[in-house]
Amino acid sequence: MKHIQERRMEKAKIIIVEDESITAYDLQVRLENMGYTVPAIASSGDQAIRAVAAHQPDLLLMDINIRGERDGITVAQEIRERFDIPIIYLTAFADTATIERASYTEPFGYLIKPFQEQELYSNVEMALYKHKSEQRLRENERRLQISTERLHALHTIEQSILGADSPRDISQTALQSIGTLVACRHALVMNIDDQKQTAEILASYAMNLTQMKTISLFIDDANFTHVMQSGEISVVSAPELFTTLPGLEHVLCFDETLHYTNVPLRSQGELIGVLTLGSTPSQTYDESQMDIICELANSLALAIHHSRLHQELLTYTGELAQRNEDLDAFAHTVAHDLKVPIGVITGYCGLLMEEKDSVSTDDLDKYLSIIARTTDKMKDIVNALLLLAEVRKKDVCMDKLNMSDIVQKAQYRLRFNLAEKAVDVFSPSYWPSALGYAPWIEEVWVNFLDNAMKYGGNPPKIWLGTDKVEDSMTGEVQHRFWIKDNGDGIPTNDQAKLFTPFTRMDRVFVHGHGLGLSIVRSIMDKLGGAVGVVSSGAVGQGCLFYFTLPADNNLDQPEAAD
Repeated sequence: MKHIQERRMEKAKIIIVEDESITAYDLQVRLENMGYTVPAIASSGDQAIRAVAAHQPDLLLMDINIRGERDGITVAQEIRERFDIPIIYLTAFADTATIERASYTEPFGYLIKPFQEQELYSNVEMALYKHKSEQRLRENERRLQISTERLHALHTIEQSILGADSPRDISQTALQSIGTLVACRHALVMNIDDQKQTAEILASYAMNLTQMKTISLFIDDANFTHVMQSGEISVVSAPELFTTLPGLEHVLCFDETLHYTNVPLRSQGELIGVLTLGSTPSQTYDESQMDIICELANSLALAIHHSRLHQELLTYTGELAQRNEDLDAFAHTVAHDLKVPIGVITGYCGLLMEEKDSVSTDDLDKYLSIIARTTDKMKDIVNALLLLAEVRKKDVCMDKLNMSDIVQKAQYRLRFNLAEKAVDVFSPSYWPSALGYAPWIEEVWVNFLDNAMKYGGNPPKIWLGTDKVEDSMTGEVQHRFWIKDNGDGIPTNDQAKLFTPFTRMDRVFVHGHGLGLSIVRSIMDKLGGAVGVVSSGAVGQGCLFYFTLPADNNLDQPEAAD
């Protein structure tokens, strides 16, 4: 009854195809009295087809014997195939052949003239109801098929995501198949850093082209991250999105006709990113499509979160293994460096105890001087170990360095050794401005200068200098600071072992360059720089040790060297 009441309120449209005008008029009156509308009456097949195309009726009452070359059955077949309009035949023909022909057109009724008004009404209502039911069934089947295909595609994507390693790989894998789920022109997966107000694009999709873009964009709209944090899905125009993310035009072509649906990627209540889909106004997503998009977003968020946890676990496991190895090597380092001076002190103390009554004043001064120097050496070793521990644990701020002042302090600490060995030190006329942590950079210079003195020529000559280098990975320009001596150099096979932090004793102490250079390497790793050595290994050609630091882009003016 509900469907009948709805149809009556809607006034179902019925077209009559009848070559007898009086009969057609009588049918029109009856139908209108029953509450239907009759927008057209046709007497031939061509008229009927034009009327159906113009009015899109809900039902067709078709006489078999009509004007024109084609009869009602032939015309009904064409209308059924082209317009999917239900048809009831009204005819005086009841022979088997005619009924059999008519049945091939799948009519919704067959009334033999003359018929009663109640017969007409019941056939019309049943035909309308049956056709609506079939339409609903076909629509449900269509939706079920679409949903099944989307769920299959989503399952395939999820399986592919599980096989990916990094957040970028996961995002790229998802976008490669997103077109099988929903219609979209553009798609982005972004990692959101709420603290820095930046969006890092992990992968992008544009017109069947999926690519990874390692580009970070500043978010010029605080409300964007606020909405994403709230978990709400937002829809913005292309101008709004491209204004919110300046620089997005380097990833996607601007198209002002598109609008963008932003779906937060959240895991355990934390916002980790955004899935953004760009579509035309005609591609507005319905409820079922939004369910699929949200399911994809949930899978993405979960996979990215697990990938990060896995990476953190690998990093932590690696650090733990390294620390265990460091601890073992640390023990070897302490034992090796302290064993010799302790043996010296123990030996001379024993000698003094045995000869305390007979030792001369000159010998006593000599023994005590050796003990004092050895104690200083032990103190230096302990300080070096403490510094190495500090570098590994302490977080520092990168500030502008006064390199001229730092080099002077390092030379002042070694002034007695420099004077004793008559070392000539040649410095540049200026030093560029770089970023770092001054106390640690001073230690680097002390280590480099000390090694240059020990292993330089006779007499030692030391050249200090600086130049610019470009990072091969990022293209960033850095300053390189170097020191060159006139010694015998280091064989190529030994150079790679010099800076290995806390490596076992037989590998780290190459010609005595061990713990100090391990400290240098740890410092540069912490400050984001690099360290290295250049040496041909030829006698008299010496070594060039260097380290790099980020340039001070805000004020990269050279400093005069005193």
